[in-house]
Amino acid sequence: MRFGGLVALNGLDLDIQAGSIHALIGPNGAGKSTLLNCLSRFFTPQEGTLHFKGDSLLNLKAHEVVKAGISRTFQNIEQFAQLSVFENVLVGLCSKETRYNPFLPSRVRAEAQAQSAEQAKEILQELDLWAFKDQPAGSLDFGRQKMLDFARALASRPQLLLLDEPAAGLRNREIEFLDLFLRRLVKEQGMSILLIEHVMQLVMAIADEITVLNFGEKIAHGLPREVQSNPIVIEAYLGKEVEHA
Repeated sequence: MRFGGLVALNGLDLDIQAGSIHALIGPNGAGKSTLLNCLSRFFTPQEGTLHFKGDSLLNLKAHEVVKAGISRTFQNIEQFAQLSVFENVLVGLCSKETRYNPFLPSRVRAEAQAQSAEQAKEILQELDLWAFKDQPAGSLDFGRQKMLDFARALASRPQLLLLDEPAAGLRNREIEFLDLFLRRLVKEQGMSILLIEHVMQLVMAIADEITVLNFGEKIAHGLPREVQSNPIVIEAYLGKEVEHA
């Protein structure tokens, strides 16, 4: 993936195993978010291929990727601040065309919309946000706004969830909650997760595999303990204190 003379991703080879948590780590500017933007089809790479469950993603638009079973969060909080918490989650369900198709009988649409409301309620309850359902999204504290972004990404019930620094700015108890919740998604729903994160406490605790990027290239890949002790990764990203520890 090139931006003018800058090569943001170069020869990256990455496989995400079904039903696993794959962490993507590296310094700022390493190309991590660029990869998520390619997978979610905000960017189109100049070279290479992208496949999900054997089908190419390159011919899909962003909204079609959601329908194919891929959803994501962003580094920065992205929500409709004036809409209620409940309405923000309903937005995540809009990819289900049946529920908003004006050409269907009103009874069918009403039943589908009622189903959407029930699903939104379940997601908000799972993330401890139901008590705030009627509040404007912009009135929530930072941690709950991050959880709301997460809730909206889950609304489409994706098979692959792309998370861009979900723990950034969260307090310890919120990180612990996120840790347990991500494990549940994989164990109970069989979801696959590609996680970009700088909070190594979370990464080392939940990742099945870790890929390390630096200057757009893969410099390491393996199990958490292998990556943590890799001298190239220590030098480029983790720091000398990890080696001493």
